[in-house]
Amino acid sequence: MEDILMTSEGVPPSHWTYEQILDDEADLKQGDILQPTPDLNQLLRKHGPLNDNRFLAYVVTTQDCDLVLRDGRFDADFVSLAGVISLSAALPDLLEKVCQRLPLHTEPRIFPKKHRQDVESFLRKLFNQNAWKYGLFYLHPDDAIKIGDPAVAILRLSSSLELTESTYLVLKESRTGRLSGLFRAKFGWTVGNLFSRVGTPDWGDKSKGDIDILRKIVEDHLDPPFCLWMPQSWMKSALAADAKLDGLTCDEAKAILEKNKPKPHYCSVVERIIKLAKASLPSATPSAMDDFKKLMLEDGVIKNIKSRAEIKGE
Repeated sequence: MEDILMTSEGVPPSHWTYEQILDDEADLKQGDILQPTPDLNQLLRKHGPLNDNRFLAYVVTTQDCDLVLRDGRFDADFVSLAGVISLSAALPDLLEKVCQRLPLHTEPRIFPKKHRQDVESFLRKLFNQNAWKYGLFYLHPDDAIKIGDPAVAILRLSSSLELTESTYLVLKESRTGRLSGLFRAKFGWTVGNLFSRVGTPDWGDKSKGDIDILRKIVEDHLDPPFCLWMPQSWMKSALAADAKLDGLTCDEAKAILEKNKPKPHYCSVVERIIKLAKASLPSATPSAMDDFKKLMLEDGVIKNIKSRAEIKGE
C-alpha cells in the first residue's frame, strides 16, 4: 500500500496537486519537491545550471525504479533534479516565446495587443499542465510544500548528482512534499516526452469554484508590472515620433504612447469629406467649412467609423 504523504511538520497540503509525506523514511520518488537546504546547496555548487539563488525549490525527475536501493546500491548512477523558479520571474521570457514583443526598447516590454488572447491560452495550458512543449510544469502555491508563490519547474534547467547513500539522505531531508499520483504520472510523461497523454484533472473538474480561482490567476499573470498591451498602430506612431521609452516605467511609457497615438480613423474620414466638399462647393466660406467639420467630428455615427486595425485592436 502506498504511503499516505504528509510534510515533515505534519500539515496536510491545501492544494489537490500535492501529497505529503507522513513517513520521513519513505523512498524518494519522481515528483518529490525539495527545498534548497544548506546541505543540498552544497551538493549543487559544482553543478552550474542549478547553482543559482533564484531557484525556490527543486523537483526530482529521475524515475522511481532507479531510486530504489537494492543490495547496497542504486540502479541509477545519478539522480536528476529540475529547478523551480517563480512564475513572475519566468514570465518575461515565456511571453516572448508565445508572442514577439514590439522592438522599440528593452524595458518595459510592450507586446501587440492582438496577441493577448494567445498569452491567455498559454497560461491556461500552463496551469492545467499542458505546456509540455515548453518544458514547463506548474506548481501552485502551498504553505505545506513551502512554495509561497505561483512557480514553474523548468525541466530543461536540470542537473544530475552522483547517486550515493549520502546524497540520497540529503535529498530526503530536503523534501517537503510531492506531486500526487496523477500529477506524478503527468510529470513523468512530460519529463520523458512520451507519445501518450496522461489525463490530469483540469481546474474545475473537482470543484466548480476552482474555475473562478483559475480565472483570477490567469488575470493576475496577464498584466504583470513589467509589460504593456498596446495596439501596434500606437507603437508605429511612437516610432515615427522618435519617442523615447527605454527604461521608463509602464505608466510613464503608457502616457507617452497615449500622447503619440495615431488619430482615430474617423478623423481621417472627416478630413477627406472636407477636402471633397471644398472642391465641390468652392463658394463655401472657411467659417462654414469649419462649422461643418466640427459637427462631423462630434457626430456619434461618424465617431463609430473604425478602420480594420481599430476593430481588431491593432
